[in-house]
Amino acid sequence: MNSLQIKKILQQDLWTKKYFLDVYASDCLPERIMCYPACFVCNVDSSAQPGSHWLAFYLLSPNEGEFFDSYGNEPINFSGPIANFALRYNRMNYTQ
Repeated sequence: MNSLQIKKILQQDLWTKKYFLDVYASDCLPERIMCYPACFVCNVDSSAQPGSHWLAFYLLSPNEGEFFDSYGNEPINFSGPIANFALRYNRMNYTQ
């Protein structure tokens, strides 16, 4: 799946369309989240790369979020922007 396909699906779903922000490359994650709850999908690759693996964030509040990786990794296992984004939240739950 590419970013346009993911974006189209999430914008059309009755539940996610209310909270969906966008699909991002890892080096283009949002600087600020203006309203909660919010959700987005990101790729582990930067915008200069073709894309290799999708991740999802669901942000409940400015302090709490949920992270989903189909491989079961926690967000701090990803270097750079993904880990830094997750560290902004006091509590970031993740799948295991």
